[in-house]
Amino acid sequence: MAEREFEKLPDGMFSVDQPISSNADDRDDTLKRGMYAETFARLASGCGTPMVVGLYGTWGVGKTSLMRQIQGILEDGGIPTVWFDPWRHQFDDDPVLALLQKMVADLGMEKADGVKELLTTVSLALSSALLSKVAGLTFGNLKEISETIAKERYRVNKERNRLDKAIKELIDKVREPGQPVVFFIDDLDRCLPDPMLRVLEALKLHLNLEGCVYFLGIDHHVVRTTIKKTLEFDDGEQEYLDKIVQVPFVIPRILEETAKDFIDSLLPEDAKSCAEFLFDFLGHNPRQVKRFVNTLSLNILMASGIFKDKNGNPIKPNIELIAVMLLIQQRNEFLWNRISTDRDLYYKLGTDGEDAPKILEEYFKGDTQLQALVQRIDCPRGTPLEKYVNLADVAGASIREPTTTAIEPEMVRIEPGEFWMGSPDGDEGAIASETPRHRVKIKQAFELARYPGTFDEFDAYCDASGRNKPDDAGWGRDRRPVINVSWHDAADYCVWLSKETGANYRLPSEAQWEYACRAGTETRWSFGEIETDFPEYAWFSENFGGNTLPVGTFPANRWGLQDMFGNVWEWVEDVWHDDYNKAPKDGSAWTEGENQRERVLRGGSRGFGPRFARSAVREKLAATSRFNFTGFRVARTL
Repeated sequence: MAEREFEKLPDGMFSVDQPISSNADDRDDTLKRGMYAETFARLASGCGTPMVVGLYGTWGVGKTSLMRQIQGILEDGGIPTVWFDPWRHQFDDDPVLALLQKMVADLGMEKADGVKELLTTVSLALSSALLSKVAGLTFGNLKEISETIAKERYRVNKERNRLDKAIKELIDKVREPGQPVVFFIDDLDRCLPDPMLRVLEALKLHLNLEGCVYFLGIDHHVVRTTIKKTLEFDDGEQEYLDKIVQVPFVIPRILEETAKDFIDSLLPEDAKSCAEFLFDFLGHNPRQVKRFVNTLSLNILMASGIFKDKNGNPIKPNIELIAVMLLIQQRNEFLWNRISTDRDLYYKLGTDGEDAPKILEEYFKGDTQLQALVQRIDCPRGTPLEKYVNLADVAGASIREPTTTAIEPEMVRIEPGEFWMGSPDGDEGAIASETPRHRVKIKQAFELARYPGTFDEFDAYCDASGRNKPDDAGWGRDRRPVINVSWHDAADYCVWLSKETGANYRLPSEAQWEYACRAGTETRWSFGEIETDFPEYAWFSENFGGNTLPVGTFPANRWGLQDMFGNVWEWVEDVWHDDYNKAPKDGSAWTEGENQRERVLRGGSRGFGPRFARSAVREKLAATSRFNFTGFRVARTL
C-alpha cells in the first residue's frame, strides 16, 4: 500500500506550554525579557546565600521561560543549576529527598564518592518514624504532632541535626568553594496543598543553606490562598510567604510594542492582516496568545476543505472574519449564542438604522471595542455566515482557558427574615425614589461578600480572561475596592467567578443588599440615628483624603459586613425604577421594565455625605458607566 503524502501544515501552530530553551544555540528573547534574566543571573552568582527569589505571575505569563533564560545564562558562566518540578513529585514520600536526588542527577554526581551514602542518610532521617511526622505533616493534625514533639523533643532535634548535616555535606560536594548551586523550582502552585506547603517548609527548615540560591516560580495568589485556607490564617498568609521569599518579583506584562511583535511573529502569513486588531483583544498573556493563534491557524486549515465553489475548487475565506468569529465566541458568550441561532443578526450589528442603538446596547453590553471591530470587518450580504459560525463552533472551543487564578471573596451567611425596605414617611432625609416603604420577606438564606470587590480579586479575573484592568486612579490596588467598573463588568466577573469555582456567584438584589445593610435595624444607618457618629463607620465626604481606603478599615455591622456605607457605590442586580410601586416583596431582583439601560447602586461613596449613604439610599447610572466611585459586592446563592 502506497504511503500517503500529507500537505505541510501552515505556520502558526505552537506548543502553548513550550518555554524558551536554556540552550544558547536556540534561546530567543521574543518577549524582551533578556534584561530581567541577565539581572537575576548576576544576582544569583554574586548574592549572599541562602537566597530565595520569588518569580510571581499568573498562568501563562512566562515564568518558566524567564527561569529557563536565567538558567541558560548561569550555565554559560559555569554555575551549576538544578531544575525541579515539585508537582511531578508531590506523591513522593518527601520533597526534600526528591529535590536532592534531582540535584545529584542533573549535576552528574551519582557515582561521586560519598554521595550515595549521604542520600541514604537523608532518606533514613526523613523516613524515621518521629521525623516523618514532623517533616511530612499534613497540617490537619497539628495538635497530635505538637504533643509528640513535646514528649520527644530531644530525639527530634537529634534527627533534625543529622538530616541538616547530611544535606549540607551533600550540597558542599556538588559545588566549588565560593560558588552557588542555583535551584529552579517551577509551578509549585500546581501541587496539592500538603505537598506545596511541605516544599515551602523545607525551604524554611532544611534547605536554607550557605551556597544555595532558589528561584521559585509561582502564582502567588494561588499560593497565598492555599496557605490561608490550609493553615487557617486570618490574615497572615503574606507574612508567612515573605519569611521564605527574600526577593519577590512580579513578572511585568509585556510592553505594547513587544506584544504586537510577538503576535505578528506567531501568525501565519495569510493572517498577518489580523495582527493590527488582535493585540487589542488578546492582552499580554503569551500562552493565551499562542492558544488563540493555534485556534485561528486550525480554522484556516479547516476552511480550505469547507469553502469551495460549485465546481469543488477551494475559495479563499475571509480570514479576518474567521478571527472576529473566534473573538466573539471568546469574549461575548451571549452574543455568540444569538449569532449561532440567528445568522441575520450579524448583518444587523453593522447597520446604522433607527433600531441600531437598541440592538448594539442589547448585544454588546457596552463593549465598544468589540462593537467597532464587528462593524469594521467587511461582511456583505450573501457571505456564507453559517460556514464561519460552524467553523468556530467545531474548532474554537479550545480558546476558552481553564484557569485556577480566582481569588474567592470572603462570604458571610445571611439568614432568611423580614424587614421594612425604603424610607418611612416623615424622614426628612428621604428621597422620593426610596418610597413607598414596604415589607419584604427574604425566604432563602444567601451569602454576601464581607467587603466590596477588591482590585486583587478583579485583577485575577482580568489576568485570566485577558481583559484590560480598570484604572486605579493612582490610589493603589490590592485590597482597595475595585473602581471604574460598569454594571456589565461586575456581572461578567460574577459569571467568570462562578465558572472558576463551581459556586453560583451573582450581584445581590437591591432588597438583599438593603436587608444585609440594615442587619436587623430600622434606623437611618445600621449604627443608629446620630449623624455625627458617621465618621467612625464610613469613608465619606467629610473625612476622606481624595482616594479610596482598603476594605475592612471601618467596623462591621451586626451581621459582620463591612464598608456598607461610603468608599464606593455598589452595583446591584436591579434595573432602575423611580420608586417602589409594584416592587417585588420576596427579595428578588426587579429586572422588569422598559428602562433596561440604567441599574441601581447602593451605599454611597467617599465623595458623598451621610444623607447619601443611608441604608435606604439608592442611586442610578447607565449600566455601561465606569467611574472612580463605582464598585460592587458579590452575593452567592446557597
